[in-house]
Amino acid sequence: MTWHAARFLLIQAMLLAVAAAFAFGAWLVLHRGHALTRHWKVHIPIRIALGFIIVAASLLWFTTILRGVLTDGKVVAADHRLHNTLRLFQSQHLHLFYSTITDLASTAFVVPVAILLAGLFWMHHRKHEAILFVVAIAGAMILEVILKYIVRRPRPPDALAFMSGPSFPSGHTLAATAVYGMLIFLLLREKPRTWWHIVAVVPLFALIVLVPISRVYLGVHWPHDVIASVDLGCAWLACLTMLVRFRGDGTRRDPVKHRIREWPFAIVATAIVAYAILLACSDVQREARPLLAPPRAVADTFLSALPDGLHRTSEDLIGGPMEPLSFLFVGTAADLERAFEAAGWFRADLPSVHGLAKELLCVIADRADPHGPATPAYYGEQPQDLTFERPGTPSGSIRHRHHIRIWREPICFGAPCTPLWGATCSYDMGIEFVPKPYLLTHRIDPQVDHEREFVAQTLRSAGAADLRMITITGPRRGKNAGGDAFITDGRAHVMRVGRQ
Repeated sequence: MTWHAARFLLIQAMLLAVAAAFAFGAWLVLHRGHALTRHWKVHIPIRIALGFIIVAASLLWFTTILRGVLTDGKVVAADHRLHNTLRLFQSQHLHLFYSTITDLASTAFVVPVAILLAGLFWMHHRKHEAILFVVAIAGAMILEVILKYIVRRPRPPDALAFMSGPSFPSGHTLAATAVYGMLIFLLLREKPRTWWHIVAVVPLFALIVLVPISRVYLGVHWPHDVIASVDLGCAWLACLTMLVRFRGDGTRRDPVKHRIREWPFAIVATAIVAYAILLACSDVQREARPLLAPPRAVADTFLSALPDGLHRTSEDLIGGPMEPLSFLFVGTAADLERAFEAAGWFRADLPSVHGLAKELLCVIADRADPHGPATPAYYGEQPQDLTFERPGTPSGSIRHRHHIRIWREPICFGAPCTPLWGATCSYDMGIEFVPKPYLLTHRIDPQVDHEREFVAQTLRSAGAADLRMITITGPRRGKNAGGDAFITDGRAHVMRVGRQ
C-alpha cells in the first residue's frame, strides 16, 4: 500500500476521532457542566492536557515514521542496513536471552497475564483497574491487526521462511508497552507506596525496553517497526492512564482504598513466573540472519580496473556516498588477519554495550584501547566484515588512531575462488560531538590519501604484494557520516595478501 492510500485512511480515522471527541465534549458541557465547575481543580485540567499532549506527540512521531516506512526513503534505507548488520552478531547466549524476552511479550503469555492481573484487581473490589487490563491488551491487539492490514509492510526476507503476516507494527512491542506499562502505572499509584513497588517497576520497565530490541535482534522486524510500535503503545497507554485517574465527567477518582493483599499477589506472581519459565524453556524462538550470496567467479583481468558492477564508494546509514575505495585486497579472511597482525595492526571488536562503554572511558581518560569497536560503515548496504586499527601516537591513546574498514566483494577469481575485498581507510585525529545523531565520535583527517599510503607501506613491510594502482572515482571531495570533509584522488591500491 502506498503512503497516499494509507494517509487517506488514517486521515479519515483521525477525523472520526476528532468528531467523536467534540461530540463527547459537547455532551459533557451540556450534561455535566455543573460537576465540572464544582469539582475541577486547577491542576486537574493541566494533567488532562498533559495526557493529551503525550498522546498527540506519540501519534505525530508514529505518523512520521509510518510515512517514511511507506516510501523508499531514508527510513527504509536505514532499516535495510541495520538489519544487514545483524549478520555480524552470532551469539548463542544472546539468542536464548532475546528469545526469552520475546516470549514474555507473546500473545500466549501476555493475554493470560492480563487476565490474571485483572482477576487479582477484581477480587480486591477494584473493578475499574481490572477492566482496564483487559482493555489494554484487547486494544493493542486490535490496533495491531488494523495497522497490519492497512500498511502491509513485508517482513525482512530472511524471516519469511518461518514468520507469516506483515511486519508493521510489532504486536509484541505494542502488547508489552500497554500491559506492562499499565502495571507500572498502577504500582506507582498505590498508596502507601512501599519499596517493593519501586523494585517491581525496574524489571517491568526493562521488559518494555528489551522487547523491541529482541524483535530486531531475532531478525523478524525492521528497526523502525518497533520504534513506531513503542510510540503507538505510549499513546494508547496515556489514554488508559487518563481513564484510571479521571471519571467520565472530568472529576478525579478518589485514591485507591483497597490494597492488594500479600497472599493473593504472591500466588499470582508465582504462577506468572512459573509460566514464564515453562514458556521460555519450551519455546525457543528462531532467528533470521541475513546471509551474503556466494561470490561469483570472474577472470583475473579485473585487477587492471574495477568492474562496473561493483560499488565504488562506501555509504552511510541512509545510503549517502562517502569515501571511495582505497584498497582492493586479494586473499582469504585468514590471510588478511595474518597480514595486518604482522604489520602491527589490531582487529577491532564488534560494537557492544561493554565495548562502547570501555571505549568511552578510554576517550575520557585519554588511554589506549587497541581493540576498541568502530562504528559501522556500509558498502552495497552491507556493514564492514573486518576492521583493523593501529594507535596513532606513542602513548597509544584511542583519540588518535589509524583504522581501515574492509568488505567482502561479491566476486572472486581463480579455481579456488579467492575472495576480493574492498576497503576504505582514514586517520582519527581527535574527538568531536556530532549534533545528529548526538554522539561523540572521532574526527578524521581530510587527507585520506595520506592514510592510504601509510596503510600500504605497513602491509608491504609485512610481505604483502602491491600489484598496481587503479582509478576508482577520480578526484573527489565529500563528507563522511559524521560530517567530516575528505579529499582524495580517487585511486586504490590492488594488493595480494597471503601466498604469492
